[in-house]
Amino acid sequence: MASPSQAVLKTPLLSPVKDNDDIDDVGLQLFDCPEAISHCQQVFKCTPKEEQLAVMTHIVAKIDCILIAPCGWGKSLGFYLPMVFWPCRVTAIIMLLLALMADQQKKLEKANILYKNLSGSDIDIIDKDTIQRIFKGDFPAVFMTPEIVFGQGPKLMLWGSKFRLEYNRLGELRVWSPGVPFLGVTATLTDDALANTTEKLFLDEAYVIHVQEDHTNLCLKVHTQPKDAMKGLSHLLGKDKTIMYFEKISLLIDVYMYLHCKRPDLQ
Repeated sequence: MASPSQAVLKTPLLSPVKDNDDIDDVGLQLFDCPEAISHCQQVFKCTPKEEQLAVMTHIVAKIDCILIAPCGWGKSLGFYLPMVFWPCRVTAIIMLLLALMADQQKKLEKANILYKNLSGSDIDIIDKDTIQRIFKGDFPAVFMTPEIVFGQGPKLMLWGSKFRLEYNRLGELRVWSPGVPFLGVTATLTDDALANTTEKLFLDEAYVIHVQEDHTNLCLKVHTQPKDAMKGLSHLLGKDKTIMYFEKISLLIDVYMYLHCKRPDLQ
């Protein structure tokens, strides 16, 4: 979450669209500020995509946004961009997986952006100095798990329909931080899941950006399987990259030995 309207900028990079004549069919005019794009290129070494710029435009206008895009597409840039334009503001990033946090933090380190990581295991050891530094804005990015936000501790990490009960309380943040835009990012979200999410998090008015990309490196082929399943794998030899899934390690070993016998030069 970020609150850009309270930031002080030497040069206003972005501003909410006010003139109805300038509003397109998505409800807001996608900004195309060369200075803003250049700034992103300098910090993150990439040119933002149109959808990423659309996310930023909605944040500026204090409009909640949900971005649904494939893995590796660049969803995280949606909540990184505020750190570039408003370094004195704080972006709170709530994540489920610690491994995902670590991956995102490496990106911020490359961009020389300070961050603080607060997970459920830290709930009893967060000192006053850390809290004060966060409130002072020393860390443009603060990564948190839901347990930190609601002070429940890791003991409530339950499985099944009650998994991570704190996620059901994230909507309470709307009461604590009125006027602060929310951004939700995910790789997959069905229509039913989207409706449930927007209801629980009070994001009914959020603008949804759904990116659907055609993966040119993926294709579907059907091969007739011979009685000898091993021989049916011969067509895979010589391919640049192949991924195979096995339910049993013993079967994996058998296949490896067969293919290695056919092509000892392949590893």
